[in-house]
Amino acid sequence: MIAHDLGLPCVDERGVTPFWLKDRGKTISRIKAKLRENRLVLQSPSAAAFCHELPANVAVVYMIRPVEDIIKSQQRINWDGNPFELMMLEVDSGESCVLKYERWKWQKPLIKHAFEVEYESLKAHPLWVDAELRKNFTAKQIRVQ
Repeated sequence: MIAHDLGLPCVDERGVTPFWLKDRGKTISRIKAKLRENRLVLQSPSAAAFCHELPANVAVVYMIRPVEDIIKSQQRINWDGNPFELMMLEVDSGESCVLKYERWKWQKPLIKHAFEVEYESLKAHPLWVDAELRKNFTAKQIRVQ
């Protein structure tokens, strides 16, 4: 939605940093390089682990959504990224969406252009996809086919 509204390309984090890349430092470097090279919108939940380390000219938009809804969505799409996200968070265990929200509390004041968007507030946007239509989405799907 942000990319559409700004007329910028949208890049999924898998296009920048494959989930098989198990080196946190290399992951951060690749994402920073991509953001330096282009004006784009990077959809990257795993970047939540280090968004406070991104360059000052980068705007960080943090989606606020009930944790139980995130977990249901992850289960629906058979998401298996928790080990990767725990590695990015540099912790051994836990539910990454919970840990990222906890981290965001101290990260937000460190980010020059930090914004929060309530997930449900996007329902009025023309690109919103209703839950019924999302029920068969895959992890890679961002719009109705």
